Amino acid sequence: DYLVSCQIFPNPFNSTVSIITEKTAKNILIYDVFGRLVKNQPVSETQINLNLNELSVGIYMLRLDYGDSISAHRIVKVAR
Repeated sequence: DYLVSCQIFPNPFNSTVSIITEKTAKNILIYDVFGRLVKNQPVSETQINLNLNELSVGIYMLRLDYGDSISAHRIVKVAR
């Protein structure tokens, strides 16, 4: 078991985050600070542009589900 290399940028962001992983993720899950799931997007690429316009300004936990492992990343949405 090893950590999957992953880049998420820009962070902080205002509308879109780009995600580059070395392993194909199956799902992207985004949770708010209260632990509520606010976005669940199936994916099947190693390079993803994720539109998060609908999220409010604040701090979120972005989880990449690879099927056999999960990585969690803190992302921050800022006003334009």
